[in-house]
Amino acid sequence: QGLDNTTAEGTEAFDQIFLMLEGLADQGISVTATQKLLKDGKRYLKNDFKTHIGRGEHCGDHCTVHALSGSSAWEFRGECEHQHCYECERCESLERVLREVADKQDKADMIKEVRGRLRFDYTESVRNIQAWKAQLLRSSNQDKAKQHILQKLDENSCFVMMDWAMKFLPVQYTEQMSDFFGKRGRSWHISAVITRATM
Repeated sequence: QGLDNTTAEGTEAFDQIFLMLEGLADQGISVTATQKLLKDGKRYLKNDFKTHIGRGEHCGDHCTVHALSGSSAWEFRGECEHQHCYECERCESLERVLREVADKQDKADMIKEVRGRLRFDYTESVRNIQAWKAQLLRSSNQDKAKQHILQKLDENSCFVMMDWAMKFLPVQYTEQMSDFFGKRGRSWHISAVITRATM
């Protein structure tokens, strides 16, 4: 859940696309409405999207069972007991505005090398935005699973949560920078054990 780099790369991707639009505006292409929709999309992922996620949602993008099911292996697929008959306007709006940016790039007057570089940056930015959205789905699903386990915890059981730590923290008050950066690249795991106290 604690993949801060996924969130950072997602927000940076939006900033990258904003810069692309500013470059298109310098060529006389109208981008004001596109910029507004892009800002709305970023705000939606940052604040509101997570509140609409659940197992029983009728929107395919919001239903964790449907959206997190793997397409290739049956072991990673789940079946919903409801129909996905609803399309979220804000999710669709984000998809539309990203396609709109690509269309505006195609209309811009630029040399082939610059167009290829711009298209690569655009593709990477869209991939990072989609990864951010997927990470929000996974973290919401994990949180609900954790709460479900904690509610069923009794005095004869415990909940062990294992995680990969992103970085080492300083272990001494006056730790030298050479010691601190010497820890980079190490993999380490932490485990937190939660029990229910008996009264």
